[in-house]
Amino acid sequence: MNIPKSHIERLRMSGLRPTKQRLTISKILFDRKETFHFTIDNLKKITEKNCKKNISLATLYNTVHAFK
Repeated sequence: MNIPKSHIERLRMSGLRPTKQRLTISKILFDRKETFHFTIDNLKKITEKNCKKNISLATLYNTVHAFK
């Protein structure tokens, strides 16, 4: 997976370590041409499609909250 430096910097600016799971979440949220509305359940389904490992709901909630 090719992750731009902007995702790593965005995570660090939010006070988070750039783990593989968080980088996946960042890529899904910010590599879009248009904004989109989502629930955590929808985001979990999207991440499961894009990532072979499961991402816990706690990681999703905490990452989204840190970006907020």
